[in-house]
Amino acid sequence: MKKLFLFFIFCFIFVTNSFSKILDFQQHKIDFPNKFYQLDWSDYDFMNEECSYYNICYGIVDKKLFEVFEQFKSGKSVENIEILKPLIPKYEKMMKSDKNFERNFKNLFKSFKSILKKNNSGILYSYYKTQENFNESKIREELKQYDLYFDIDDMREMSSSELKKFSKDIKSKITSGSNSIMLMDGMSINFIKFDISKDLNNTPYLIFQAQVKYIIGATTIKLGNMNYYFSEFDNKLFVFSGICVVNCSSFNSDFKKIIDKSLNYKSSIKNSSSSDDINIVEQLEQLNNLYKSGVLTKEEFEKAKKKILN
Repeated sequence: MKKLFLFFIFCFIFVTNSFSKILDFQQHKIDFPNKFYQLDWSDYDFMNEECSYYNICYGIVDKKLFEVFEQFKSGKSVENIEILKPLIPKYEKMMKSDKNFERNFKNLFKSFKSILKKNNSGILYSYYKTQENFNESKIREELKQYDLYFDIDDMREMSSSELKKFSKDIKSKITSGSNSIMLMDGMSINFIKFDISKDLNNTPYLIFQAQVKYIIGATTIKLGNMNYYFSEFDNKLFVFSGICVVNCSSFNSDFKKIIDKSLNYKSSIKNSSSSDDINIVEQLEQLNNLYKSGVLTKEEFEKAKKKILN
């Protein structure tokens, strides 16, 4: 039943367009839609492996999913969680089937999506952050095993064109020259966007958008959309991610809205303007350096300068 619950977690999520709740993740305070709730993933055994890479490990879920997690955390069995009950016989039937596995899987997933729509659900977010310097982190060592080398300091010195080429090289290594990678047997990630760049603070980041697909027999099933944003704060890696299964028409734009509002330079300028450590002159000098180095176009430079002065 644990596998059923994990499958349910991947699928059961929420969508809304109004942003009005601030959730605190220590270094970052992120503006989320009002009906989202914060979970500590380290409270759940099935997230142990994922959280082993990070010191801060949170989930951001809708009210219905939050209730399900609370029941699970309190020791309630999967069989006794009301919303899961209709799925259990279909899951058991799928696991016992051989010849009809494909059809039974499609029926199970269809039921999941029906529950999502019925509960106005669709998205699950996560936030992770390391405590150690990225260049000394466990994640960086893991990446090096796959010939993926990232040095934050080097990336800060790259121009826009160099970062664009670097982005293509990394993607090519990850996908072996294609546009997708295989997560596990039958399940793949197909990239829609893969971009390594720098924000207006000269901080490197990687953002990608992708579709998650599952090939079973002669059928390809779209499981959902996936967005990831990797960056650093005080030389420490943080990751913000989102997965959407249904009602995904505004998923990409909502994800970008959260990043722009709470994780990148837009919010940084707002906060720094009231800081005793960073005054307007320093902001303008930093902006001018970014413009001269080619990170900003003239239009972006003028727009940012006007915002600072106003």
